[in-house]
Amino acid sequence: MDCIVKGIGIRWIVACLLIFGTVMSNAQALQSVVLNDRVTIHRTVLDNGLTVFLVPNTDAPLVSMYHWVKAGSLHEKKGITGMAHLFEHMMFRPIRDGDVNFHEKLRPYGGSVNANTRFESTVYETHVPELYLKEAIQHEADRFINMKVTDTLLDIEREAVRSEYSTKFDSSPVIDLWFKIYNVGFPNHPFEWMIVGYKQDLDSITADDCTRFFDRLYRPNNVGLVVAGNIDVNQTLDWIQTAYADWEPSNETGLPAPYSGPAGYVHAYGKLESRTQMVLAGYRIPYIDDQNVVQLEVLNHILFDSAHNLAKLRLLDDKKMVSAVDGFNFHYDSGMMKFMVNILPGYTIDQLKAELVALRKDVVDMSPDRFLAYLNEYYIDTAEHILSNQDLAMAIIYSWGKYNNVSFLGEVVRGELSFSQDDLLIVFDQFIREDNLVIVESPLLKK
Repeated sequence: MDCIVKGIGIRWIVACLLIFGTVMSNAQALQSVVLNDRVTIHRTVLDNGLTVFLVPNTDAPLVSMYHWVKAGSLHEKKGITGMAHLFEHMMFRPIRDGDVNFHEKLRPYGGSVNANTRFESTVYETHVPELYLKEAIQHEADRFINMKVTDTLLDIEREAVRSEYSTKFDSSPVIDLWFKIYNVGFPNHPFEWMIVGYKQDLDSITADDCTRFFDRLYRPNNVGLVVAGNIDVNQTLDWIQTAYADWEPSNETGLPAPYSGPAGYVHAYGKLESRTQMVLAGYRIPYIDDQNVVQLEVLNHILFDSAHNLAKLRLLDDKKMVSAVDGFNFHYDSGMMKFMVNILPGYTIDQLKAELVALRKDVVDMSPDRFLAYLNEYYIDTAEHILSNQDLAMAIIYSWGKYNNVSFLGEVVRGELSFSQDDLLIVFDQFIREDNLVIVESPLLKK
């Protein structure tokens, strides 16, 4: 259920805002957005603050529902870290005595459910045949409004998280490096601890701590909901309004202040040995929003995510000092632009760092044709995921939750980004600097 490390180079963000209009439906103003000749997105905000996106798609065999809750590890504090991740699990447990868990509630409908915790949010997904959409909405609203944390429930989830530590953080060098790069890159900031939290904090968290977390963050004005599939917009909105009517808002919460602690180059080691010199490197970046998403998206694509990224061309094809170069979790994580390499025998971290500094020359020397090729590749890689109903639903809620605005995505799909090579160099110089670099490596397995 928990999606800790996403596949490298994942592209969730795919939506296209072309034509805006407003219609009235069920006493709610719906802002209509034409995606293409097949799909229109309808958006509204309920009286209690719940943001709702309705996306009719007659070609979809299932209806996909996504809840984006702005409650992630960034909303925690030292000593009781890991609560957002605990709630990802607890939201699937029985709500009341004699009840069945959420999986069992949806199973008779042929439904499937999942969730994942992020730094800035927790995302819940449900997929059901259109025939059972009303029941799915009712069950969803029930758990979001009525879930209660008990000592027994908390104890169960503590053990589940301990199991995750033993099977992931304590046994996988890659996940260990993922934890470590944030730990050393953001001291005394909520980025410091990984999404799952510190293991030693598990026994410190109380049911009352969890209840306060839930009451503060699991509120309608802190949540976005997307429903996409073969739906009737008016009827679906009626069902949502009825099911979520008793969900009371609270004071809105935001992300903590951006990291402003010690900067400078950092080099550290993970705790798990590996057979190769495995390295995870990253550059600190600000929170991504509608003001900087284009610049950071394109920069990451050109440097690390493209199949022909500049880091790969330099480190692998030219210098032959690494066995692979892969962008790492850019669309899942916050706070860093990262990549992973395996350094070949005979090469050092200092040599790697020197080649990363030399990437600036590759950006400066890039021909206009190559830059245009990267942009076209980015457009295609992003837009191709529009075809799946499930990916479309996820893209809309992702863009709303992470970027606070999805309007730039229309420009992406149409290939109309106003972003030049000069812009690329400006954003490169702002973040891809030696004094902003964090490198962690796994110690080599002793022979």
